[in-house]
Amino acid sequence: MRISRYLGRRCVRILQYSAVAGALFLFLPLLWRSSSGGDEKVHSAKVIPDKVIPDMPGAYVAEDSKKENVVAVDAGPVDYKKNDNIGGAPVGEIAKAEEAKSAKYRKLPKKDWHDYPAMEADKERKGKGEQGTPVALPSDPETQKLQDQMYRVNGFDALASDQIAVDRSVKDVRHPECRKMKYIEKLPTVTVIFPFHNEHNSTLLRSVYSVINRSPPDVLREVILVDDASTKDFLKAPLEEFLKKAGLADRVKVVRTKKREGLIRARQIGAQHATSEIMVFLDAHSEANYNWLPPLIEPIALDYRYSYYSY
Repeated sequence: MRISRYLGRRCVRILQYSAVAGALFLFLPLLWRSSSGGDEKVHSAKVIPDKVIPDMPGAYVAEDSKKENVVAVDAGPVDYKKNDNIGGAPVGEIAKAEEAKSAKYRKLPKKDWHDYPAMEADKERKGKGEQGTPVALPSDPETQKLQDQMYRVNGFDALASDQIAVDRSVKDVRHPECRKMKYIEKLPTVTVIFPFHNEHNSTLLRSVYSVINRSPPDVLREVILVDDASTKDFLKAPLEEFLKKAGLADRVKVVRTKKREGLIRARQIGAQHATSEIMVFLDAHSEANYNWLPPLIEPIALDYRYSYYSY
């Protein structure tokens, strides 16, 4: 039965025109955005330069810097097949080789990996932020203004971070039973990769120190800092000079992209420079706790099919 018999032809025409107009109203903006490439003006907030607290360990700006530990990367297509350990072998042969490695690890006895002297020394440390204690800042208007400015730039209380030593001690927050665990006496070598863009200086350095100080030196081969086109001054030459003067340049490599690549590609670029058997990806504002690495690596050593990506 025809609808016009009940509503009349004029009403039906009005409904049809309304439906067409509604469809155009919904889809024309999408078509316009697609044809224009989706370009939109991005309004960036004014970046406030870091104010380095003078008494922060190693907080200085070098006049010049050697760059032997710096690699500039032209981030083109990532070569996913590049792997010196694989060497182009068929997948079945790779699996057999990896299974043979895992079988050797399974035969190893277990040991306690804790660095007890370092843990005891940490307990004796006193100062702002030691063992995770809070930091109280002055309440005067100038300090409060600076604190608010740095918070807006970084998304956390960067001024309080600058009051804390970059190699501070941490509180052992693990379950008591975790402190009794033992792991196989030999573990694969590890590369820790920190991708970052405009990370605050003290939090970046604290991440590096925490990983180095709380990882077995014969397991942690290197730390790779992937600078994804940062613009903050400290993250350029002064960062390299800090690592050199702190005696970390032999274990910490700085890799820089020539343009902004994003988190995933920055991780891939860091992976291309890794020389260890296992790669661990961490945020550039992380702090490792005691004995963090052996329980993370042992499952991979015992069974090559295990893998972890980022934490």
